[in-house]
Amino acid sequence: MKRKKTKVLQVLFLMCFFVVFVHANLVMAKEKDEKQLDIFRKSEEYREMYRLPEEQKVELTPSGRLNINFYKIDLRKALREIGEKAGITVAIDKKVTGEVTLKVREVTFEEALDAILSDTNYMFRKVDNVYLVEPKLPPPKAPPEKLLSPGERPITNMFVDTDIREILRTIGAQAEVNILYDDSVRGYVSVDLKEVPLEKALEIICAPGGYTFTYKEGYYLVGSPHPTSPAFQNLSKTEEIQLKYIEAQSVSSLLSDFFRPYVKIDAKRNILLVSGPPEIIARIKEDVQKIDQPRKQVMIEAVITELSKEKGKELGVDWGWYWLPSQIAEANKLEGVEISNLQIGYTSRVVGEIFANLKALVKEGRAEIKATPRVSALDGENAEINVEREEYYVILAGPPESPYLRFETISVGVSLNILPRVVGENEIMMSISPRVSDVVQREEREFPTVSRRTVQTTVRVKDGQTIIIGGLLQNIERQLSSGVPFLRKIPILDLFFGRKTSSSQETELVVFITPHIVQ
Repeated sequence: MKRKKTKVLQVLFLMCFFVVFVHANLVMAKEKDEKQLDIFRKSEEYREMYRLPEEQKVELTPSGRLNINFYKIDLRKALREIGEKAGITVAIDKKVTGEVTLKVREVTFEEALDAILSDTNYMFRKVDNVYLVEPKLPPPKAPPEKLLSPGERPITNMFVDTDIREILRTIGAQAEVNILYDDSVRGYVSVDLKEVPLEKALEIICAPGGYTFTYKEGYYLVGSPHPTSPAFQNLSKTEEIQLKYIEAQSVSSLLSDFFRPYVKIDAKRNILLVSGPPEIIARIKEDVQKIDQPRKQVMIEAVITELSKEKGKELGVDWGWYWLPSQIAEANKLEGVEISNLQIGYTSRVVGEIFANLKALVKEGRAEIKATPRVSALDGENAEINVEREEYYVILAGPPESPYLRFETISVGVSLNILPRVVGENEIMMSISPRVSDVVQREEREFPTVSRRTVQTTVRVKDGQTIIIGGLLQNIERQLSSGVPFLRKIPILDLFFGRKTSSSQETELVVFITPHIVQ
């Protein structure tokens, strides 16, 4: 009985264990199924099988904008729907395919198109009132990679005290171009080149020896730039330089002696013809540009007058500048100039004030204005003023047995030669050469006597300052003889058939010169 009871208990225990085991397995299977169902519901497959209406919806807001919620909707359908909602015609190219997922709010029609097509290879454009959706244009083809010209090919190498010809051969091989040289190319060079273009490398290598180079069809030629070089005609070219402000002869003399063999001048056309390597032509052009600059212009006002010596003080003259006779060159003493009385003064008065004082002296008969010229001249160029008159004389000529009358002319008056040079900002250096001539004695049918007074000097004044040249004293005695020819020369008869007049006058020539720099 006891055994039987124990067996029943064992069966009951096994049954309970089986029931618990089965129940646990059922619970676990149910949880697994629910978990898998939940994962499926969240999957793309479930959303495609059971898509919600809200995920393919387009709304037009009161403001005329669009609210869009698309989930994997056909692209063509999406375009048609937004077109229908916005009341806009959308034409779709046959090649437009695909699907779109998009969620945006409060966008315009064009913004909606941009958003829908942003990750596609399609584009839209407006033709009249229709929007056309079509494939994007293919991008322009990239230009083929440009091959470097021989002169741009990089050179990397190091040379220490190496023959220049060997260097040229080496870098030519590295750049894959022929480099030729003439017999004048010699010497040794040390150079370190790192990714240097070939032409720059040639410039560096040729610099110590003063060589030049040029590129021909497929090769470089290196040689001496001097005109005597056998390769000069291949290394050089010719250019014309038109000068604007200075004479060609002056430029040629101002250039360095090194450049003169390369320069020819044409004085008629005022041009320079330069033949040489490009770098020498460029240097000559640079130097010429510095030389060929517009020169300043000087306007010169002059008053030439004769007056008494003591009247100089009334004009405000300071006779502070003078030369001693020992300081005058001997050659000047042979010109008949009374240098012992030469004085040069200056005044700060303007020309108008000087004229006013001179006019007062003229009215008193103490001054005579010979000329009041005004002339302009370039810096460094001569200005010449001539105020002269032609006097005609009848001269008795020929042998006594057959005399005849002949007309002769003599030019007398005032001439003034001035060479102005602008120095500094407002100072002028002037070389001045005045000359005054006059007939002091003449007889009928005989050559007259002419008095000429000259002086030459150089002064330095400020712009607008008046120079006064004085001290050319002269005591002129004029004698005029007239009457019946031959009879007026016979003693006693000349009292009846001739007439003589004479006059004496002491004068001092004074020249007022006022230069102005024309800006």
